[in-house]
Parts: sequence; structure tokens; C-alpha cells
Amino acid sequence: MRKQKDKSNENLIYGFHPVVEAIQSGQAVDKILLRKGMQADRASRLRKVAKEGNIQVQVVPDEKLRRLAGDVNHQGVVAQLSMVEYHDLETLILDIKTFDKVPLLVMLDGITDVRNLGAIARTAECTGAQGIIIPLE
Repeated sequence: MRKQKDKSNENLIYGFHPVVEAIQSGQAVDKILLRKGMQADRASRLRKVAKEGNIQVQVVPDEKLRRLAGDVNHQGVVAQLSMVEYHDLETLILDIKTFDKVPLLVMLDGITDVRNLGAIARTAECTGAQGIIIPLE
């Protein structure tokens, strides 16, 4: 139930129920934007679901949500989907075993600049790497 304004907003979900369903179904969500002054019971439910999913919630003016959603009825809620899919190492290794080619994994440590991480990720994608391993903090 993902609605989008245009191609630049493919990673957005609009509306109370679609956002709750996305989180409860395990979809990777980076953050939730809530309209300032949103109905208390709905805001409370979203905050609870977000907390369970360890998802950041940001309260924003309605103008920001309208800029993001355009003509779509956002109902005071917009969720930004994660552009990155995280897996534990065991799952990654099991998935790689199903490939017919020699696996390529990139292992990183001590990367603190997100631009460097982005450059490495793009290079890994171009070289056919099946995954990037980063340490948990």
C-alpha cells in the first residue's frame, strides 16, 4: 500500500495505516515524520510501534509533509524507508552459498565519514560484491 508522489520519493510511505503495517511487517524504516499537533492517540500508537522497531520519530510542520507528499493524503504521517537492507552475518553467508559464483564480501572497520562509506558501497556494487560487513557499535 505504498503511494508515491514521483520517482524521487520512491522511498516514502504515506498515511497512518500504511506506515504502521510497513513497520509491523518488518520493512526497514529509517524514520517517521509526524505532523505537529497530530491527534494524541494516533501519535501515541505510532510512537509505540516506532519504539518497538527502534525507529526515529520526528515531529514536523504540516508544510514539510505536504512538500514530500504532494497531492497524496498523508494523514499527518510520512515514513522514510531505508535504502539499505541489513542482515546478520550468518544470514548473509547462507544466502551467498546459494550463488553460482565465487562470493565477494567487503569488510570495513573504522570508517567514520559517511561519504567514504558511500563511495565504498558504490564501488562494491559495481564490482559485484554480495555484501558489505560493518561492525556493530
